[in-house]
Amino acid sequence: MLKLPFFNRERYVVVKAYAMDKRLLDSNHLSMTSSTVKEARRCSHLTKEVPFDFTTCYGYNKSLHNSITISSWCEVKVNYDDKPVSDYIYECPLGMNAFKVMDVKDPAYKMLDNCHTTKIIVPWMFDCNKKDAMFVMTKHIYNRTPMMIAPGMLNFTATRAAHMFNQLSKGQKYKIPYMHPLAQLFSLSDLPLHLETILDPPIFHTLFGEQHNRPFFRGSAIKVS
Repeated sequence: MLKLPFFNRERYVVVKAYAMDKRLLDSNHLSMTSSTVKEARRCSHLTKEVPFDFTTCYGYNKSLHNSITISSWCEVKVNYDDKPVSDYIYECPLGMNAFKVMDVKDPAYKMLDNCHTTKIIVPWMFDCNKKDAMFVMTKHIYNRTPMMIAPGMLNFTATRAAHMFNQLSKGQKYKIPYMHPLAQLFSLSDLPLHLETILDPPIFHTLFGEQHNRPFFRGSAIKVS
């Protein structure tokens, strides 16, 4: 049998997302943006007065098929008042243990004196068939909340997570609805993007453990990638 490796080249990017909670898969909290955004599935009726609209934008339509959407996996009430920072900034339904938040006290990222940065832990662990594939995380185009999600680049070899850094301003009070789109992961590759969501607690814990194996005091993910 002839060995023709160019026949078997993976001309696509596959992101595998592992969860340990079946409800995350059943409700599609992680999905391709093209299947998440319903209101842009068809163009509106154009007229001479309105010859263009956003649903026909080239960049917008291309992004639908080249990005992954992370949606909220529970309702969340956000209230950042003048009291000292505490876990009560985010309020979740009673018994919801899958929504976890960490305070970020790094002064290098403190943009304004009246702001506070938090890290929302996304309950997925990621793997990718292309070890050099890069992704950009941004606030979702249909995230209607006042969330301020810091943009950044991800590589699922250097890190297995896609946690969101959300910056809060004092006096902010809002609610994140259930299944509301929060963030998008844009692939920087010109190859087609595919997403697989898998319920596999053992692999989730394996990747989670790798995520916390940090051999260096600073910049472990940068140095091991």
